[in-house]
Amino acid sequence: MKKIYALSFLSFFLFQITEAQDGFYIDGDDVIIESGATLFVEGTLTNANGGTLNNQGTIDIDLIGSSTQGDFDNQATGVVTNDGTLTLQGDLTNNGTFQNGASGARTVTFDRTGLGATDQQVLGTMDGAGGVNNFYTLGLDNSTIIGFQEYQGLDLSSVTGSTVEVTSGINFTSGIIKTSGKEIYVSNDDPAAITGYGSLKYVDTDGAGTLKREIRTIPGTHTYFWPVGGGSEKYTPAELEIRGNTNSVSAMVGSFVPMSDVGDVPGLWEDHAVPCLAPATNFHQWVSINSMVRDLGHWNFTPDGATTGWDYDMTGYVDDPTVATLTDYNSGFAPYIIYKMIKTDQNPSPLMNWYTEIASSGDLCSVSNDLTTGVSATSLSDFSNFGIGGGSSIGLPVELLYLQADAIDNSFIKVHWATAVEVNNAGFHVQRSLDGVNFENIGWVDGNGSTSVQQNYFLDDHNVSANVIYYYRLKQVDHDGSFEYTDIVQATLNAGEIFSISNFYPSPTEHGSSIQITSTIDKEINITIYNMLGQILSSDDYNIVQGTREISYDFSDLPSATYHAIITAGNEVYNKQVVVTR
Repeated sequence: MKKIYALSFLSFFLFQITEAQDGFYIDGDDVIIESGATLFVEGTLTNANGGTLNNQGTIDIDLIGSSTQGDFDNQATGVVTNDGTLTLQGDLTNNGTFQNGASGARTVTFDRTGLGATDQQVLGTMDGAGGVNNFYTLGLDNSTIIGFQEYQGLDLSSVTGSTVEVTSGINFTSGIIKTSGKEIYVSNDDPAAITGYGSLKYVDTDGAGTLKREIRTIPGTHTYFWPVGGGSEKYTPAELEIRGNTNSVSAMVGSFVPMSDVGDVPGLWEDHAVPCLAPATNFHQWVSINSMVRDLGHWNFTPDGATTGWDYDMTGYVDDPTVATLTDYNSGFAPYIIYKMIKTDQNPSPLMNWYTEIASSGDLCSVSNDLTTGVSATSLSDFSNFGIGGGSSIGLPVELLYLQADAIDNSFIKVHWATAVEVNNAGFHVQRSLDGVNFENIGWVDGNGSTSVQQNYFLDDHNVSANVIYYYRLKQVDHDGSFEYTDIVQATLNAGEIFSISNFYPSPTEHGSSIQITSTIDKEINITIYNMLGQILSSDDYNIVQGTREISYDFSDLPSATYHAIITAGNEVYNKQVVVTR
């Protein structure tokens, strides 16, 4: 059989031949492009009748003129081994065997940028079955801007079967991979296996297609990014920070499913108050989530194995030209001022009553209108669907940076706090209690109405005595008379040794609860949590230094019941109870 060696000094010669012959046709021959050599083809490169093509160098397949061919066609009995770089301006068809060598660049790049608004295509079989017929590194640089829109990319709709496998990674320069109901599978578990993604260069999962990623099963925290979207302009990527994978699941399938607004659905939604934790402040506020973001959609993540036994955070992002005007599925709500990622095991639809799922979606909220910074759900244990809920009001219309009570010179107590955001805030009643339950007003501090500039406040309490624990909270009041309470803090003037333990707050609780311990001396203590059967759930030792310390517990995995904390401090024993509800 005749062998044609395309050496570096033949590159120009081959370019002249292929231009004259309107392509390059391998008719049962063996063709080797050696390392350092370049084969230029103008038209179509066809490998037919049992031909073999071994690319160790560079193959560049260009269009004829500005719009025709530029294709790579490996026919039924053809064998292609790619150790080098293959760049084409047209389509790639594989009905034979396409394999990657053991070394070299092994890259296939679809590059049609600036040559017209036309998708390139993958046709035939590239599913990786039997370790062949797959891409090693897949590159995409295919975009043309028409007006303000960027349209084309790589279309997988004509692939035989349901999967396109990429064994090393995807490198975006420009353009969109349009799955068209297919799955693109990156079988490299390196979190950095997909690079270059961004707005108008991502995987369009279009509601039916998926992006599957191999994930690591070794211990540690591994963060994977899904650069997915729905449609030619809706880039809605998501990120999973996986800390626990107890079932050693090796792959995760992710997608974004776009949804359109269906108009008014009376009675579908109610205001649902939930405690939200603002990430920057670590302070809980009650907020009202009353709608789903309209004309957006939802994310779906499905492990290639067990859906439970995980520990992970999910963050969704929205980089969409309409994000500034996103409203809700129930038309007519005011613009959002708070967002929450909502997790559901249901099959989402625009008519679904998402709010029943809010309580099981963690307590992290975003008070930013810029969804490009992400909205997260944290410390999740199973997988499902995710959508972004919104609200136009905050139950406590103040983003509180902190609230603190400090003994000053052992003569009075300063209660001080700061806000980052205020909405319709008339001011604060400062309230005090001797038992942490019954409070009375001791002063009023005016608020600043509506502002997004940090405001600092304080009130000095001089009506205090030594060795008494004073509990403080704020009653925040709106201009319309509505009000909410903050968490409770405490302080003590010390005239001698004092040791005190607060009750659990909040109690009852669905998730976490805390106690505060105040001591005028350093003290070693032990806290043991018991259930109603007297079984020990946890036992921890703490070194309490002089001052006040807050100790928090996560009860989200416990069933509804009353639990007891036995605190031992030297010869003294204290019993505090907390009620967990579901």
